[in-house]
Amino acid sequence: MRIYKPKAKTVDGKKRAYGRWYIDFADHNGQRRRIAAFESKDVSREFADRLQTLLNRLESGTAIEDSPHLLAWMNRLPDDTVKRLMQWGLIPKHRAQALRPLTEHIQDYIDALAAKGCCADYVKRMKTRILTVCNACGFTTFKNIHPAKLDRFLADLKARNYSATSRNHYADAIKGFLNWCVSSEGGHRFSGNPLADIGKERRDSAKKGVLTADQFITLVQTTIAQNVKRSNVEGRQRGILYLLAGTTGLRRLELLSLRWEDLHLDDPRPYVLARAAITKNAKEARLPLPDSAAAALRRFRDYRATTPQDYVFSFGGRWVNTSGWIKADLKAAGLPGRDREGNEIVFHSLRNSFISFLANTQTPMKVVQTLARHSDPRLTYNTYARTFAESEQEAIKGLPNFSGFCAATSAAKIYEQGQTNVNNDEDKTAILPPKTAFSSRYNIPPRGLEPLLPG
Repeated sequence: MRIYKPKAKTVDGKKRAYGRWYIDFADHNGQRRRIAAFESKDVSREFADRLQTLLNRLESGTAIEDSPHLLAWMNRLPDDTVKRLMQWGLIPKHRAQALRPLTEHIQDYIDALAAKGCCADYVKRMKTRILTVCNACGFTTFKNIHPAKLDRFLADLKARNYSATSRNHYADAIKGFLNWCVSSEGGHRFSGNPLADIGKERRDSAKKGVLTADQFITLVQTTIAQNVKRSNVEGRQRGILYLLAGTTGLRRLELLSLRWEDLHLDDPRPYVLARAAITKNAKEARLPLPDSAAAALRRFRDYRATTPQDYVFSFGGRWVNTSGWIKADLKAAGLPGRDREGNEIVFHSLRNSFISFLANTQTPMKVVQTLARHSDPRLTYNTYARTFAESEQEAIKGLPNFSGFCAATSAAKIYEQGQTNVNNDEDKTAILPPKTAFSSRYNIPPRGLEPLLPG
């Protein structure tokens, strides 16, 4: 492999060197090739070294995809160079994917989401967010995607008073698209997500209130019994929605995307199968149902005369005012709109309540985290789980019991029976109580706080 600068004659007959360096080499089939490199000799030499590595892999039959550094180098090459190397068979044809306009890849991703069974509303939102980011940042091909551009876009959203949650939605959409592009599912059309290190902003949403178990039962029963229509939705439907939210921890859009075929109510151990297409983390989850909740859902299913493909909640849609409903239904049930810490109870409070119900029992932490579908237990216990007054009161029953102490051990009795003596060390008076369980005269074994009174 030789690096050189060709020379050409000018009109006056003199020789002039080319502005770019060239590389002369034999390819994996033994054919002589010549390709233009760069104006810098050092950059051209690096190009030649990478080209030699590529040839070595081809001759040994080693896949190019096994070398992230080699893939990253190919992604940085000029388009005309990539086309020439593909023409010679040095770069696989599928690497040409990187040369296509980004809009074509986005459409492939959107089609893949629809094929997976994602609801139309979700697919539409993903496409809108990805295109919004690309247009604002000037992303037209894989090569001009840069984290600094996304950072500027997110900063602009913040200046326009977009919430941290909304800003995270845009970042998650473009990152999810790029993760698909580099995955086997997306055909490895690009190597390495350049936005992978963009982290999530801390959400600035208010802390959600929680319902106690008694309040939750009252809300569900009263809403179903009164069956008041709100926004043309029966109380019976809303009550079942609350019931399913508070006994599975499913989020609002996950609940509204459920079909009857997802509810396995006649199984010996009833459960809800949350499909990957509808869950927030795009992972399938099997969520057990209490028998009482399964029985209520079976009655609701029979009342609705449904088919397996029907949505459980026929009013499903992104814009239904679930938080408005629960506020009105809490008031109708005679329940407070805030919890004991003063936090407002909204629809998402049902998920907080579900996690709190589990956390206030003897359920192992790992089980609670799994049912909450959280990747980090700190999120489960620091953000979602709350303690109930009843649980706190029950917990202190496990503290040592002082009821067996003699009345003489009370502070008032000790003071009453005390006598004044002179402290020879400091020449001050001191109140010395009579000898009791705490007197040094008695040897108290280290067994806890048992009432050890003199015989």
